Amino acid sequence: MIRNVIFDFGAVLFQWKPLQIVQTFTQSVDEQNILMREVLAHPDWLQVDRGTMLIAEEIPKFAARTNISVQRMEDFFSHIQLSLEKIPETEALFFKLLDQNYPLYYLTNMASAFFETLYEKHHFISFFDGGVVSRKELTMKPEPEIFHILCERYGLVPH
Repeated sequence: MIRNVIFDFGAVLFQWKPLQIVQTFTQSVDEQNILMREVLAHPDWLQVDRGTMLIAEEIPKFAARTNISVQRMEDFFSHIQLSLEKIPETEALFFKLLDQNYPLYYLTNMASAFFETLYEKHHFISFFDGGVVSRKELTMKPEPEIFHILCERYGLVPH
């Protein structure tokens, strides 16, 4: 029997298509490859999600590593935030579950700026009963600790 429903944000409630993000940011295939390899697929990206580094701290590092200007890198991060559009089918499921009175939670790996932008832009996030964002907990999926935090904080029984 389902007692609670937990949603992820990236690629579940919101679009997360890194290749599409870089392709809509720049026409340059070289720049696309650099942004994919040296930003989105780089271990520093995980530090931003984990919350151990702020985007403002990482942008100069990404810029230096890629030889892309700080301003251009800031533009790229803004573009990423604007690219996180909701997935209509999942939003519809969310509201269907909400109407059926299921307790709804979120668990996501995400940087502060991205989460705050989504929260401000999408009113339905306030309807969740609670959630955990990696950047606040300094741990991230798939590490067991983040799942334990969610369960303990909201009294959820995993089985």
